[in-house]
Amino acid sequence: MRKVILYMMVTYDGYIANENNGLDWSVADPSMEGDHLLTSGWDTAIIGYGGYKELSAYWPTAKEDDPNISENDAVFSDHINSQKKFIFSTSKRELSWNNSELVLISDDASIIEAVTRIKQQPGKDIVVYGGVRIAQTLARLDLFDDYLPVTQPVVIGNGKPLFEHIKQKLNLEVVDVKHNKAGAVRIHYRRAR
Repeated sequence: MRKVILYMMVTYDGYIANENNGLDWSVADPSMEGDHLLTSGWDTAIIGYGGYKELSAYWPTAKEDDPNISENDAVFSDHINSQKKFIFSTSKRELSWNNSELVLISDDASIIEAVTRIKQQPGKDIVVYGGVRIAQTLARLDLFDDYLPVTQPVVIGNGKPLFEHIKQKLNLEVVDVKHNKAGAVRIHYRRAR
């Protein structure tokens, strides 16, 4: 069965976004570019509607609109635009980004059912990399198989934590560790069940 993988930037003090859902604290470093793309291991994304609005405002036309786009971001743009995207929302929405499918959710049971259905479809792994609420919810419901946080060398003091309202212990095993010259550390954890 396919795995659901969280890929997300996180501050050293455990926040995945500032109070305004911003990522202005994240540090880019070309030495880790390409690592975060995960383009060879996944062919499907789960994105919350809030994350969808931000991502779909840039990636569909990134190569045409951004004259300074990096080579790795151009590759990522091609990949994300061609892959299946399940957009989780509590209400009907119009989706304009190609290969996007709306998944209406109403409660925890509907989220668990939707993720289980997506995992049972044929294909490669599934990545969740955008949307604070969807990341927090899937972590709370213990629906991630793997975690790939990229811990940034910054403390922001407050914001949106990844692990909010966790009711059970999550045992994790380290699969791999990578760091970059800017001080960010990506640790690949697998959920020990």
